[in-house]
Amino acid sequence: MSDECGGNGTCTETFTCDDGSCIALSRFCDGTQDCANGEDEIESDSTLGNMAVSCSNRYQSINNKLYNTHTNRVCSLPLRHVCDGVDHCENRTDECQEGCVHSLFCDGGDTCHHRSSLCNGESECSDGKDEPLKNGEHISIKRGFKCTVERHGSQNLCVVPQEFLEDDVKDCVDESDWCLVSVNGSTTNNNCAQCITEPGFFISKKQICDGNFDCPDLSDECLCQNQNTSNIC
Repeated sequence: MSDECGGNGTCTETFTCDDGSCIALSRFCDGTQDCANGEDEIESDSTLGNMAVSCSNRYQSINNKLYNTHTNRVCSLPLRHVCDGVDHCENRTDECQEGCVHSLFCDGGDTCHHRSSLCNGESECSDGKDEPLKNGEHISIKRGFKCTVERHGSQNLCVVPQEFLEDDVKDCVDESDWCLVSVNGSTTNNNCAQCITEPGFFISKKQICDGNFDCPDLSDECLCQNQNTSNIC
């Protein structure tokens, strides 16, 4: 096992060869074969089908530090490195595949960013999906599942993307977003409530009858016995 694994036998943020040894990310697809079988330098080939993802190396090592680089070399990245939470490719090609739980996809699907960009104080999505504020509007105007998210020691109320409710990653401080996860073959939704005329659109049960409209169909407030939103409903 290469010492590039960090000395503990685990390959964190490295490229894993077929024999289990590791090389630095900067050595993947750099034109020099480092793995025993050369799998770090296999040029992209359509014959590989769904066995790999075409990937350009996005790193360069200078003085033992990794730097972003742009190269024209394209290699085949084994599926074991796809959706693993580590950026191996230019433009995060390996982490922007359908079903990657470590990524946040902006509405429209044109760009994707690391999941940690949710509510981190920096707007990466042009549609404001990743941040609590959008075009100066307060979050209470935005529809969806809301909870407190902690980033860099700060806590903010954010709208959690609907697709985040269906995986086993907890984004909310109170873990309320862990509500549509399959456990022993059955799906639990103890923390979620589905909007009546919006199949598949969920909000937190805490948001029902709280005076704020969170469902697109307004059903979370307009059906409340003591609702104070009659002027809208």
